[in-house]
Amino acid sequence: MLLRFLSTIVLAPMALAAIWYGWPYFDAMVCLAGFIAVIEWYRVSEGGGKIGITPLGRVVWPIAGFFYIAVACLGLLILRADAVHGRGLVVAFFAVIWATDIGAYLVGRTVGGPKLAPSISPKKTWSGAVGGAICGVFVGYLVGTFSDLPYSDWTIVGGGLAISIVSQFGDLIESWWKRRFSVKDSGNLIPGHGGILDRIDGVLLASPVAVAGHWLAHGVSLPWK
Repeated sequence: MLLRFLSTIVLAPMALAAIWYGWPYFDAMVCLAGFIAVIEWYRVSEGGGKIGITPLGRVVWPIAGFFYIAVACLGLLILRADAVHGRGLVVAFFAVIWATDIGAYLVGRTVGGPKLAPSISPKKTWSGAVGGAICGVFVGYLVGTFSDLPYSDWTIVGGGLAISIVSQFGDLIESWWKRRFSVKDSGNLIPGHGGILDRIDGVLLASPVAVAGHWLAHGVSLPWK
């Protein structure tokens, strides 16, 4: 727990600074994290787990992982590249993700109750999932309103709820993937946390959803246009 806390103290300010200042720091951080995540995905998938991996699987799994991670990284870059609202969008996005994680952990440990997906992630509960979603929406609304995002209150609430729910699905997907390949963590790069994939599991699925929601609510804005 101490290692986890110390790692957070060191890494969180660096991530927030990169988000705040944007190009080239944010882009470099996203690309580096994505590169390491692809390597972790390949190393874990190459192991095959208890079931083993077929010759076809040796081709399909790395390709699937590459696109899964690449699309998420591209989504983050697109959000941050918005000339007017990019900083607020990314700050609100990560605020929802982090608040969801913390809320789900605290509520799940305190309330307990029926398991969410016992065969995939035995520690997760329905109470934690609901608590995480509520925390994610609440914090996302506060940050989104403070950041003066170009959405109505109901759009911010709906977007926060969607990102919170999808991020929890992303967490379950990575848990299923790790069970499939018989590993506890995707790596050991971050002391107390595991690998990069263990930290961005919710981001991977939620990032494209956030971009799609932004485009639907505010219009398409591509950084290369």
